[in-house]
Parts: sequence; structure tokens; C-alpha cells
Amino acid sequence: MAFGTWLKKAYNKVKDVAMNKVLPAAKKVAGFVGKVASPVLGTIGSAMGGPTGKMISEVGQKVSGFATAADARFDKVLSGIQPRFKD
Repeated sequence: MAFGTWLKKAYNKVKDVAMNKVLPAAKKVAGFVGKVASPVLGTIGSAMGGPTGKMISEVGQKVSGFATAADARFDKVLSGIQPRFKD
């Protein structure tokens, strides 16, 4: 019985750290990448031109898509995570 209580407390602490510190920071990074870094890559690729510029521009577009999907996933997780252990 004591081990179960200890395990619940450990789970809750890990969940709190993840929800309050790790996920919000990761969401900010994904937002920065989507809003700042990927447009910069696209601009650099367009300015360079040629096959290398096209490749850089495509990387910027893919990074933007990834960042948008990650941001949406973080919103979903942060808005409705359910505890696995019921008190």
C-alpha cells in the first residue's frame, strides 16, 4: 500500500514538471521555429536561387509544417491531459 502511494506521488511530480515546465518550453520553441526560423530559411533560399536555394526554401517549408503540427499537438496535450491514477 505504501509503495502505491509513493508511486502516485512520484507520478504526480513528474507530470507537474512536464506540464508546467517542459511542455510550455517546447511549445515556445516550436512557435519560434514556425514563426521566425522557417520564414528566414525560405527568404534565404529565395535570395540564393538555383537548386541549393530551392532546397533551403523547401527545408523551411517542411520545418514550418512540422512546427505548426507540433504546436497543435502541444495545445491538445496542454489543454486536456487526464491523470492515469485516480485518488
